[in-house]
Amino acid sequence: MSLAAINDLISSRMLLLSNAYFRAMRSPIERYLESGGQTQLPTSRKKTDRQVFLSYSQVKSMVHEDTQAMSSDNEHTHNEPEKKVALIFVDDVMTKHGAACTLSTQRVIRQIQKAEADPDVISILFYLDSPGGSVWGNRQLAMAIRNATKPTIGFISELACSACFWIAQQTNYLIADIHAICRIGSVGVIGIYSEESEKDKKEGIKRHVFTDDESTEKKVGNDAEPFSDEDCNKLISEMNNIKGSFVSDILNGPRGHLIQDEKYMRTAVVVGAKEALKLGWIDAEGTFQDAVDKCFELGNATDTSQNSPSGLEGKNSKISTMKFKRLASLFNKGKEDIKVSFDNEDQAKTVEDALVEYQAQVTDLTNQLDDANAAKSKAQTDLATANARIKELEDMDAAEPTTSDDLEGFNPNTDNQAVQEIPFVDL
Repeated sequence: MSLAAINDLISSRMLLLSNAYFRAMRSPIERYLESGGQTQLPTSRKKTDRQVFLSYSQVKSMVHEDTQAMSSDNEHTHNEPEKKVALIFVDDVMTKHGAACTLSTQRVIRQIQKAEADPDVISILFYLDSPGGSVWGNRQLAMAIRNATKPTIGFISELACSACFWIAQQTNYLIADIHAICRIGSVGVIGIYSEESEKDKKEGIKRHVFTDDESTEKKVGNDAEPFSDEDCNKLISEMNNIKGSFVSDILNGPRGHLIQDEKYMRTAVVVGAKEALKLGWIDAEGTFQDAVDKCFELGNATDTSQNSPSGLEGKNSKISTMKFKRLASLFNKGKEDIKVSFDNEDQAKTVEDALVEYQAQVTDLTNQLDDANAAKSKAQTDLATANARIKELEDMDAAEPTTSDDLEGFNPNTDNQAVQEIPFVDL
């Protein structure tokens, strides 16, 4: 990793990275800090776009050394263009603009837009192998995947942690490599801040941080001054807000209804593929070929439905088009008793909009519940503190009983400041 990459990550401050990555990058950072910033690390170029438009036969040749003969269902005439899948790689540390050979989330967004605009592309396959990355720019990529009109499939080669997990959960179907030791999860935010005031003091250096009179918040997090409790609380509050968006995007995304045990997920636990399957974090274990097959299965179904007069396969059928993702997820949950008929796309859109509004209300109520639980926790803490103080005063009173000498000269009309009222606290 280059010095520029380290600086880019550290300056990002708020990160979505698994702890395995920090262990890997610890040594070069320590060498850099110990040398006073003089360590020369290899420079590297930005990653170029890695997007491939592949036909079914081309993908088969990637997986098998000898390309198998195509069935009649996959044969195309010379006059008919072969339908393709866009293969997009997300296989490195993720930053917004891809400094120093990290993966640019903005580039991936442009690749998605290119795939969306190509009429021959029927679905998008994301090759996922990343420990995560910077917060900034990641949600834009997550929304680009969620809002794609073509089916999106994710194939986890090995790693889908933190920021990568965020975007993976926006795909329509997610497969983990059955032959790999996959690590999946890490739904959390971590911040790296170094405070060097003691080091400066030992070296005889004194740095001053100035701001204009009004911009007091600009000083929060600088490394020249010790952190105050107030500064720490501000930074943790910012992280909590980011975590809230992280979890909300997962639960309100196309795969949100599959998630089991939200509380466990919130701990930033990292699990293997089999446990991820039980938790609803992935749809299946399989091979790259399985992911490709799913791309053509969903892509062809969507392409067929979009070419039909109504835009849907027919009345009382499962929604195959990915245009109405929440509606499709409702049918695909296995609720066979749901019988709904749509005469046209407008009716489907009305139901889709209602589902979006309903999920927004659920999210809002969930946030209100979290706030209420936090207030309850604080009240319980205040109650415990008050009760402890009451006990302390009672013990003091018992240890030092009041005598007539203590009351000598006491006038309740003029010395009422000596009387302490102990408030009664309850929930």
